[in-house]
Amino acid sequence: MFFSCFLGKRGDDTQWQAALDDHARWLGLAVHRESCPCGEGWLFAAAWLMPAAAPGFLPIRKREEQWSCSTDTGLADEAALDAEIGRAEKPGAFNYPDNPIITFLPENRTLRITVPPTAPEQCFVAVDHRGLMMGNDLRLLRRWKPGALDPAAVYALLQFRAIPPPLSLYTGIARIPNGHQFLGHAGEASLTFTPFFFPAQAGTREELTLISEEEALHRFQQHLDENLHGLPDSSLLFFSGGVDSTLLAARLAALGKKKVQLVNFTFGPEDPEGKLALEMAALLGMPIEQLAYHEEEFPGMLTRIGREFSFPFGDSSAIPVNLMIHATLPRVGSARTVIEGVGPDQTFGAKLQDKKWGWAEAAPALVRGAAAAVYKGMALWKKESPPGTMANILRKRWQMPREQAQIMAINALNGIAYATPEPLRRELDQAIHLHYHRLGEGLDADDLSCLINLLHFSIGTVCAKSTDLYRLYGLRPVNPFMAREVLELSFALPHHIRCAQGKPKSLLKKLAARSVPPALIYRPKQGFDPPLARIARHPVMLEYLHSLVLNDANPLLAYLHKPVMKKMVGWIEGGRRLSYDAYRFIWMVLFASLWLDQQD
Repeated sequence: MFFSCFLGKRGDDTQWQAALDDHARWLGLAVHRESCPCGEGWLFAAAWLMPAAAPGFLPIRKREEQWSCSTDTGLADEAALDAEIGRAEKPGAFNYPDNPIITFLPENRTLRITVPPTAPEQCFVAVDHRGLMMGNDLRLLRRWKPGALDPAAVYALLQFRAIPPPLSLYTGIARIPNGHQFLGHAGEASLTFTPFFFPAQAGTREELTLISEEEALHRFQQHLDENLHGLPDSSLLFFSGGVDSTLLAARLAALGKKKVQLVNFTFGPEDPEGKLALEMAALLGMPIEQLAYHEEEFPGMLTRIGREFSFPFGDSSAIPVNLMIHATLPRVGSARTVIEGVGPDQTFGAKLQDKKWGWAEAAPALVRGAAAAVYKGMALWKKESPPGTMANILRKRWQMPREQAQIMAINALNGIAYATPEPLRRELDQAIHLHYHRLGEGLDADDLSCLINLLHFSIGTVCAKSTDLYRLYGLRPVNPFMAREVLELSFALPHHIRCAQGKPKSLLKKLAARSVPPALIYRPKQGFDPPLARIARHPVMLEYLHSLVLNDANPLLAYLHKPVMKKMVGWIEGGRRLSYDAYRFIWMVLFASLWLDQQD
């Protein structure tokens, strides 16, 4: 749920309370506050913004020596909260709470915030003369402490589609990195982030070095089942028909939970993925509802970006996810539980086995530099082509380390559509090293790439597509692949077991193929991206590109090469088909521009 807390002098919390009330009013939520006065006029206060006017169980434990609370208002009872608080006391590699835990120690006025590695919400802190504020909604912190755009964060958004911590979009507001614990003190401006999530330290890694594939399959199925068997029958499972959602559906069916409703989103009657999803559901004997993309709903989604996403990011699949969740709201069962298959693309990925990237890695710097120049000089980014694809890879690898180039960067347009200054480039490198790489100490290159993909992509964009909608409309998401035990096993299993012969998700595919015909599993899989070439020509999107993105009042335009942006928009308007990189870049710029323009 949306949460915030404040630590400062009594009376200095007035503006914090006003920001809470204004934000709740804008979102259509109710505020529930709790406060803890302590010595010498100091005050700690916590607040939840919730759809219901009266919560059932408020996740806060008040003791004289310590106040502790969770951002999760879906916790069942005090015992569940106590378990979460206990895991936050001394967090470790795979001993941490499911959701952020906030602890206040009145004796020394210390605030400790534990953010799990897989927390879907992003947590931010800000400090000034009024006190210290924390919240899991960037927009709320900006209400309390307005600030200018952070240039390094903006360039990160343009290059990496998400902003690495501790940066946030605004100066003066820092993001607590996932897998870290924040420590702050009343009256002090210093912010301390201490990492605790080191997957290489998992006790099971050494034990499983020589595990057989059959034993790995058995253990993974067992852990997955443990996280599925307690889910209510009224749950919904977002079902693409791909490996991850099919495996979840198959295990639910095997556990006797065939009443769980599958929900599939299709881009039209000829969408092959939609047809396969129906076939999969029939084989598993589970009910399925298929929702279709309707172009007339797209403009409405654009008008909701500022309210339904708490920070900007660049992922065009936010379009179908947003439309699907809105279409699902009237169908949500009494438990209001939604099951997602987030995680395996990252933890069971085999990015470093890609042959094109392997060739680029082996290429001399001179070749990379020459290809980078050709990519720009011949404008190979304008349209999709095999030479353009290879030059794109070489250019990205020429500009940055491999893990950034292959895992994080979504375009090779730095130096074409925008230009990141070298000092800011170094600032981004440092953030990535401290808060991504550092957590990977002791991992080999394959597992490190999986970890960076998990922290940056899963948390920065995949979860961002749905998390705020769930919070806004009172839904409870469940991500079985991100559960502690499942995640620990995912990192403990040797990479050659998870991805046999360099094939991503090979272990999961073998497990899923035990429940449905292997031919439905071992096939090329389309992503969940919408038809961007068609959507980009939508009259409403074109109108926004002209009136908002290219408007001199757009704060993002100062970071872009306007002539190049005007050319892109003109080509789209003229019916020219651009490269996938160009479309993704245009969408990301539009999304961020709309987000900024729609802030209350």
